[in-house]
Amino acid sequence: LQTVRSYKKKSGAANMAGEKFEVNMSALFFLRAVKSHPQFQIASNMDAAGGFDDIVLNLGSHTTFLQLKHRENKQCKIYKSQLIQLKGDFSLLKYCKSYQEIKQQWDKDKDLKLLGKFEDSLFIIFTNAVLAEGMGSEVESSEIEDIVN
Repeated sequence: LQTVRSYKKKSGAANMAGEKFEVNMSALFFLRAVKSHPQFQIASNMDAAGGFDDIVLNLGSHTTFLQLKHRENKQCKIYKSQLIQLKGDFSLLKYCKSYQEIKQQWDKDKDLKLLGKFEDSLFIIFTNAVLAEGMGSEVESSEIEDIVN
């Protein structure tokens, strides 16, 4: 059983290129999930997902929240200074705040409760931009990382 849910688009929606990126990534994750996992759910624009609302992918007891950041110029680089700003597309403070809000609402929100345990969730800011040299680290591969990568 595969479930696909789309929620009402929030106001202030991204430009057409960003929306196309979101649709294409959703389709790609859907196809990869179909091949690798017999039961999954995928949702888009879930209000309860806060700053990680672009794609919510549930594989059994594991849920991944993805915020997609499309860049027209694929050579666009993300620098450390962008990560430590108070605002902006790559502000880790903004996403940390959203993460904390999701954690606090997990047991109260009906959509979040359906996704299993908060502790089994992964939060990803996904972009087609390039990290500046010296940033990033290797992570252990798991089923969800294989789908996202």
